[in-house]
Amino acid sequence: MQKLKPEHINELAETLDGTCRDLDTELEKLGTNFATVHIDSLAALDEIVLCCSQCGWWSESADFDDSEYCKECREENIENASEY
Repeated sequence: MQKLKPEHINELAETLDGTCRDLDTELEKLGTNFATVHIDSLAALDEIVLCCSQCGWWSESADFDDSEYCKECREENIENASEY
């Protein structure tokens, strides 16, 4: 397993934030792939950005609560639920 350098993790987070880019594609640009990246590197990335399970966009980790949805999707789900 390959550990990413902190500067690569930060670069990756900046590249992904606000996009719907594919993580594995971006990792390949760094000469690695998801299957070979050490779990600690992925955890460090998760502390900066996460990918929303609903919309597929990357956002700052602070935009997520305990759910797998970004702030916008959570708000949209609440609005949709209140319509019924």
